[in-house]
Amino acid sequence: MMGWLLAKAGDDPLMRPEIAWGTVALVAAMLAGAAVIYAADRWRRRISAGPSDRLHELTSFRAMFEAGEITEAEYNELKRKLTEKAKKATAAATTAPTAETPRPTGTAPEAPAPSAGQSPELPPPPATA
Repeated sequence: MMGWLLAKAGDDPLMRPEIAWGTVALVAAMLAGAAVIYAADRWRRRISAGPSDRLHELTSFRAMFEAGEITEAEYNELKRKLTEKAKKATAAATTAPTAETPRPTGTAPEAPAPSAGQSPELPPPPATA
């Protein structure tokens, strides 16, 4: 048990190349694992940031507008940006039909157009007093 204390200075186990390289490999593996976990967590958060988060953002922007913290023009700009984000996310989520999936025949009925200044996805701003 006390043999390593009484060993000569030249017999230091930390100076042996297999121990040193093993330590370097272990540290590199731990860093690579941490990077993979970090990337997976970012991916998970990005995927889970769906429409409910956008709706929460819009609700908070509306509350700021009603409290007078932002102007109506700022509110409309923020709403426009959220709408663009939602449209891009929807476009990215949809895929082109494959050979296995038949394309629908005929035309789909058109939805009524939103009134001026309104977005079909987001509620209108509150009326000002």
